[in-house]
Amino acid sequence: MADSFIDSIIKGSLPPIKKSPVVVETPYDEKEPSALGGLAALGATIVGATALGKRIPGVRNYLKQMNKPAAKVDYLPSKPVGDNIPTATGQATDLIIKPVTTVPALSTTGRSRFGEVIQNPLNFGNELKPGGRTFGSSAYDRALEANFDKAPADKWIQWFKDANRGDLTYPGGPLQGISRKVSPEELSDLNLVNFDKSGQPISGFLKTAKDQGLEIDRESILTMIKQSPLANIKTLRLTAGKDPASDFATIAAEGDEIARATGINLGEFPAVVNSNIRRTMNASSPIGADDITMVQTSLREAASKAADADKSKFSNLLIKYNQAVGKYNASSTVPPKIRGQQDQDNFFPKNKAERNYHLDGGENFTEDVIYYDGPMPGISSSKFNYVEGSPAPHYLKKSKREMLFARYDDLPNPKLGVNKRHIRVSEVQSDLHSPQFSSFQGTKDEYFKNKISPFNQDANITMLKNEREKLQNQLAPYLELGRGRMGLTRSQIQQANKLKYKIDQLDRSALGDIVNKGFVDSTTGGPFSRSYNDLTVKSLLRTMAERDINAISIVPSSMNQNIKMFDIDKFGNEINYGLQNGKVAIKDKVTGETKKLNQYSSLNESLRKQAKQYGAKFEMFPMPKSNPLKPFKIIDEISTSNSSSYRMAVESDRAIYSRKIGNDYIFDNHVSAANTQAEAEKIKLAYSSAGGGKGRLVIKEMGPDDPANYEMVPTLIADSNVLKKFLLPQKAYMNTGGLVDTTNVFRSIL
Repeated sequence: MADSFIDSIIKGSLPPIKKSPVVVETPYDEKEPSALGGLAALGATIVGATALGKRIPGVRNYLKQMNKPAAKVDYLPSKPVGDNIPTATGQATDLIIKPVTTVPALSTTGRSRFGEVIQNPLNFGNELKPGGRTFGSSAYDRALEANFDKAPADKWIQWFKDANRGDLTYPGGPLQGISRKVSPEELSDLNLVNFDKSGQPISGFLKTAKDQGLEIDRESILTMIKQSPLANIKTLRLTAGKDPASDFATIAAEGDEIARATGINLGEFPAVVNSNIRRTMNASSPIGADDITMVQTSLREAASKAADADKSKFSNLLIKYNQAVGKYNASSTVPPKIRGQQDQDNFFPKNKAERNYHLDGGENFTEDVIYYDGPMPGISSSKFNYVEGSPAPHYLKKSKREMLFARYDDLPNPKLGVNKRHIRVSEVQSDLHSPQFSSFQGTKDEYFKNKISPFNQDANITMLKNEREKLQNQLAPYLELGRGRMGLTRSQIQQANKLKYKIDQLDRSALGDIVNKGFVDSTTGGPFSRSYNDLTVKSLLRTMAERDINAISIVPSSMNQNIKMFDIDKFGNEINYGLQNGKVAIKDKVTGETKKLNQYSSLNESLRKQAKQYGAKFEMFPMPKSNPLKPFKIIDEISTSNSSSYRMAVESDRAIYSRKIGNDYIFDNHVSAANTQAEAEKIKLAYSSAGGGKGRLVIKEMGPDDPANYEMVPTLIADSNVLKKFLLPQKAYMNTGGLVDTTNVFRSIL
C-alpha cells in the first residue's frame, strides 16, 4: 500500500506529487443578481429605492419579506409573554409564539475548536493531502480557535484585530512555532471587516452587525471564509517547450550537412526550417500542416535522387523534424474557457517576443496567468476594471478576470551540481493592482474610486434579513388578525411600536447598504491588492517542487529592463526586482539622485522570508545567462555608444555592464546557446530576422566554468528536503507561513 502524504514526509522521501491543475474549469450556475443588485445605477435615494426597488432583484428579494413573518407561527394559549393580550373575541388569553421549526440557541461562551486547527492548519479543516489547496486561510483557523460559539459582533471584531500580531504562533502540530497572524487584507477581501489606519472598523459584515447590536455565530463566520476568493483562483500556464528554437536549429544544421555531403538540393526544406526557428523564438502560434507538407515533399524528392546508402539520411531527418514539431505544438495546454468564453486564441505565450521585459537565453519559457474564475455578485459584467494602460489586461482580454502574471524560464546550472536547474523570474506584474502605486495621482484616485469588493457582499443583507425575520415573528402576535389597537394595553402598544421601530431601522440599514454598495459594471476590487507579489512567489515555489528545480532568482532590473528601456524618473523596477544585489533604489527627494537602500526589493524580500522559514538558503549565487552546457553563445552586445538611455542607466549606477572599452560600456546579453557553431549561426540569423537584438550579434565559445556564463544575484536554493515542503499549504496573504519548523521541520509528527 502506498505511503500517505505525511508518512512519506516522516520517512524522508518526496511525497507522491500530484501537480496542481494548470487549468481547472469548475462548472456552476450564475444566479440572478444578488441582494446587492442595482440601485446605485439608478442613483436612487432610499425612498426612491423603495418605490423602484421591486424591479431590482436585490431589493425585491429583501422587500418581499416586508409584511409577513419569516416562518409560520401558531398562537397557543400557554405561558404569558408580558401582559395578557385579548383575543379577537375579547377573551384574555396568554399567547406564545411557537415556530414550526425551532433552532437551538447557540452558546455565548462555547469552547475553542483549536484542536481541529492544530491537526489540519491552513486547509479549511480538510485533511492534508497532495494536490490539495495550495493556499490556506489564517482567518479560518482564527475563527475556529475562538472560545465562543456566538458573540456580539464587536467581540468578533476584537478577536480578529488581536490576531494581527507577529508573536502569535502555533503551540503545536505541524505548524509549531509558526506565526498564526491574520492579515487585515484577508479580512478585507472576505468583506468580514475593514480597518482604518488606526485600527478602527470602518466597513464590512461585522461592522454592520456591530452597528445593529447583533450577535454572530461561528458557523456564519466560517461560511463566509469558505467563500474566500481563494476557492476560485486558478492559473493559466502558457509555455513554448524546453528550447524549440535550438531543436529546429539542430535540424537545420543537419540538413545543411546532408546537402553538402550528398550534393543534393533540399528544395524548400532550409527556408521552412529557418522560418520555424523564427516562429518558435516568438512562440506566436503552432507550426502548421503546410510547413510539414513542404518539408515532407522536399525530403521525399531529395531521397528519390540519392544513392540507396543515403536514402535513410533524409527519412531520419524527416522523423526528427516531425518529432520537433510535435513536441513544440503539444508543449502548451489548451486555454480554458473562463465564464464560458474561450479567452485565448492560441496555445503559446502571448508575450515571448516582448524581450524588453524578460531575459533571452533561457529554456522552458513560461507565462503564468493567475486569474479569478468565480461568481462576482454585484458586478454586472463579472469583470475587473483596469484603469491604466490598454485598458484591457495583457492576457484575458475577453473575460477580464486576470489578477497578475509572471514570466520565467529555467536553465541547467552546474554550480548547483549535476543535473540541477535554476529558475529565472524576469517579470511579475498586476495590470489590475499596479495603478494604486502609479506616479499619477489621477490614476490612483480612479483605482480606489472603483475598488468595490464583490466578495461576500450579500452577507450583510442576509444577516439583516434574518434579524428582521426574528423581529417580525415577535411582532406577529400583536398583529393577529382581528385584533385592533384598542384591544392592547399601553405597555403592549409600546412594545409593538418598539418592534416596528427596530424593523424600520433594519429596513433603512438594509436598503442603505444596497444603495451604498451598488450594482457596478466592473471593479478594481480584486483580491490580493497588496500581496500579489507574495502570492506569485509562493506559487513559483510550488512549481519548483513539481519540476524538481533547486534554485530560483529574481532577475535584477539592472541586468534586464534598465538596460533595454531605462527611464531615469521611474524606480518601480528597482522597488520590485531590485538592483544586482537585490536591494531597493529610490529617488532622493532632496538631491534628486539615486538613493540605495539596505532593504530587499519586494520580490526578493518574499524569497528571503520564505527561505528563512523553510530552511532554504538565500544568498548571492551565480545565475546562468544561457545554457552553460552548450559552448557556443549567441550574444547581443548592447553598448552605451548606440543607446543613450543605457548610458544614463550605467552612469546613474542602475544598470550593470560586462566590460568597458574606452568610454563605452558593453553588456553581453545572451540570446541563446548552441552545441555547434553551425547551430549557433542558424539561431543568430533567425534572431536577427525576427527583429531581435539591440546591439551587435556575435557568437562566442565558452566552457561551463567560464564566469562570463553567469551573473551573481540573490538566489533561493532548496534541496530535496526543502522542496517537498513547498507542496504543503501556505498562508495566502503573507510572505511567510507554511508547514515548517525552523529546528526540525516535522518535529511534531515524527
